[in-house]
Order: sequence, then structure tokens, then C-alpha cells
Amino acid sequence: LPPATPGVSATAVANVPPGNPAAALPVKTTAAQSLFVGEYHLSPDAFAEKAMPLAMQLGVSVVKAGGRIAGPMHLIFPQPVAAGATEMTVRMGFPVAGNPRANGQFKLVKDRGFKCVWRAYDGPPAGVAAAFASLHADARAKGLALTGESRQVIAQDNAPGAASVKMELQLGVQ
Repeated sequence: LPPATPGVSATAVANVPPGNPAAALPVKTTAAQSLFVGEYHLSPDAFAEKAMPLAMQLGVSVVKAGGRIAGPMHLIFPQPVAAGATEMTVRMGFPVAGNPRANGQFKLVKDRGFKCVWRAYDGPPAGVAAAFASLHADARAKGLALTGESRQVIAQDNAPGAASVKMELQLGVQ
């Protein structure tokens, strides 16, 4: 299953129709970049509560470490998150410019690029999990070999607490 988005019931994800093998699924490999990353192990509900403060802490840490944020926030899910999971792993990261010093809980990671199928999402935050489930179902229906990693690249023009969010949903493929 795709990453769980807090606030979306397992029923909503379970009700996603079967994948469409004719669905448009562009494949791309993202550009190589340096990411300043924090890794968190917490429940989906705890992540929903702490995501904004964690993102702000990460952004401040980039600057304090001598770097500059050079792109949108990445939420990286190294493994699929099952519906009803009590814990998940998520890496939050910003592309950075300069040479920030990694410190304690944060790492500077050289991302070589991410080969993925992707879709743009612009809708209510509660719909992200269902959109990811649909992307996952379509990729499986096409017979694509999935890596298990997925990402959400959050558009920089999103307003905190807005009724709609913009992001790119990415699902790793071999």
C-alpha cells in the first residue's frame, strides 16, 4: 500500500478502484541533488500533528548549518505504510545549496535521482492517501516493478492550513 496520510481512513484507501492498465503514468528520473534530511519513526496520527513543527525545525536547521533551502520539501517513505499501521518511517528533507554541516539528528544525503512514476495532486489534504493508492494500483495494473519507496514533493506555494494542497506524488520503479 502507498504511504498513509493521517486523517484518511483505511476504508477510503480500501475503496480505491482496481488499477487501470491504460492510465497515463509518465516515468522520470529526478535530478541529482543534496538533501538535508531528518528521519522520524512515529504513528501516522503523530506525524499529522508534528509535520509542520518538524518541517520548520528542519528548515531552521538548514540555515543554522550553513546551507540554503533550494527547493520544495520532500517526504520520503522508504517502505510502504500499511493501512492501520501504528508506526511508519518518514524522511523529511529539503534540497539545499551551499555546504550545510550535518549535525546530530540531521544528515546531508546525496540523492542520485529517483526513478519513478508520478502524478500531480491538487486537492484536499484528506485525499492524498486515496490519490497515492490510485497511483499505486495503476502502476501495479501496468505490471511495473515497484521499489517500495515513494515520495511526496510538496509545492512551495502551499499555505499552512489551506483547504487544498499541491504536490507531486512519486512511486519508485525499477
